[in-house]
Amino acid sequence: SQTAAGTNLTIIMLVGGTTVRPAWYDLILGSDATPADVATEFSVGRTTAVGTGGTALTEEPLDPITVAATGAGTGGTFTTEPTYGNRLMNIALNQRATFRWVAAPGGELITAATASNGIACRSIASGGTPNINLTIMWFE
Repeated sequence: SQTAAGTNLTIIMLVGGTTVRPAWYDLILGSDATPADVATEFSVGRTTAVGTGGTALTEEPLDPITVAATGAGTGGTFTTEPTYGNRLMNIALNQRATFRWVAAPGGELITAATASNGIACRSIASGGTPNINLTIMWFE
């Protein structure tokens, strides 16, 4: 997913439900904008209400014979931000850098087993508005 950085702007959100609990295990964060020295702080946290707007993402399974994901991913520019709960991770990053986080076995970020709850990543403070690109991988 891609969106411009800013203050409290969600880049990507993954929502589970009562019957499926997606678990993030890999996150790749960077920028495709012209290189500049712009610092941005990102927050990954649980969400308790779905945001509106954005673009529904088409998930691609890593194994082509796997059934389609039931967790719903949304990215891009949100009209209304999701409601955030507990913060799980903070990432401070210069625009010229790319960051990758991979969960240690058993350390995956798992959504609550509640309707409309999920996990999302947003820029919470930025010295500019460069494009931010975020890729997540998860299992259900």
